[in-house]
Order: sequence, then C-alpha cells, then structure tokens
Amino acid sequence: MKHYLLLLFSLLYLSHTSAQELKVCGIHWPPFSVVKNQSFVGGSSLEIYAEAFRRLQIDIAPQVIPWQRCTRGVAEGVYDAVMDAGVSSHPLLLFGNIPTTFNPIAVFVREDSTVQRYDSEMLKGQRIGIPRGYIGYLKIANQHGWSIQETADETNSLQMLKLKRFDYALLDLTNTAHLSDELNIQVKYLQPLVHTQKLSLGFNEKHLALVKRFDEVMEGMIHDGFMDKIYHKYFSYGYRDISQKY
Repeated sequence: MKHYLLLLFSLLYLSHTSAQELKVCGIHWPPFSVVKNQSFVGGSSLEIYAEAFRRLQIDIAPQVIPWQRCTRGVAEGVYDAVMDAGVSSHPLLLFGNIPTTFNPIAVFVREDSTVQRYDSEMLKGQRIGIPRGYIGYLKIANQHGWSIQETADETNSLQMLKLKRFDYALLDLTNTAHLSDELNIQVKYLQPLVHTQKLSLGFNEKHLALVKRFDEVMEGMIHDGFMDKIYHKYFSYGYRDISQKY
C-alpha cells in the first residue's frame, strides 16, 4: 500500500509539472522573433526558448504584446516572462546569468550622409530617433545629453530617418539590417558601436527557482552545440563566437 501511494504521488507530481504552461510575451523583432498575422512563426530566440522549455518539460504560450505592456505585464504577474529583455527593461524583472541574444547598438544615418564616425559629442544639439519604450536606449541618450525624438518602433525610426525628420537614429545592428532590406530604406551605421546589450528572458520575480533551472538548461544547450546550431541557422557566426566577442 505504501509503495502504491508513493507511485500515485509521483505520477500526480509529474502530471502537474508537465501540464505547467508559461505565459511568455514579446514583439516582432526579426530575426530573433518573427510575427505574422499577430502570431509568432519563428526566430532564433523563439527556437532557443522552445527547446529550453521542452527540456524543462514546461509548455510555453508565446503572445504578441506591445513592448511596454509586455514588460509591465510581466512585472505585475499578468505574464510570466518577456522575450529578449535586458536588465534595464524593468527594475522588477529577474534574469539568469546566460544571455540568449547579443544586441549591438549603433547610431544610424542615411546612406548618403557624409558622416563617417560616431562621436557622442557630435550628437549634442541634434535630434536622435529612439524607439519608444526601450529604457536602455533612453538611458544612453540621457547620459550623453542628447535631444531625443521617440518613435513608435524600429520601423517608424527608419521611415522618419528616410523622410529627414531627424538625421540620426539609435538602433540595433541585426534587426535594422533585416528591416532596412524589408522596407528598402538605405542606411548605414557609424563606427564605433555605442553599446552592446546582453538579452534573455526576463522573468516575473516569483520565478526565482525557474530562472536557476533555465540557466542550467542553457549551459547544457551551449555545451551540446544546440546554441551554435541555431545561431548558424540565422547568422553568419555561432553563439560561442559572438559570446566571446561581447
């Protein structure tokens, strides 16, 4: 009888854990997360998160939610985690030690601009476009004393740059490369880079134990080559290549 009860409790525990579903939110941010018809259809980060939670035996329910509402919702417990967030995204989010995405940030200008190099001093007195809701970007601008113009998103930043609403935009390299091709807007970024963010899932504070387990699974995915495999699928480099660089 005792052995039967132990077996029953074990089955109930496994059934509960396997049925656990995590509400994850994010935005269209190719090639990391790709949205069509208001649903996620792929992306490097989405594949990484899906594999990590498969190994953790946890189902995830990704939802497309505007960035500010997503980060605020995770902090308030409406959602469990936000995709591709950084420590500056919201002060109440929890993060592991292993980034899933590296986000090089640069100043972009129109292709025909005569400006060739980035210098923080040259932007003083100039308006610079920044996607709305990215606290890390605002922090950079405020540190340098730049005059900013917030835009709806990265697409809007590129469109306004093209229309000469401003001459500079603070954007990330990888996503901007995809968007500029998609929108047929010719831009270039200035060297050196302004900053590089390390991004991952930002969890609600109730998930401290899960954050630690997520890190353990991520370590396994690095060591068995899964992370390199995904990165080579989407980029011209592997995960370990970019992580050593940044």
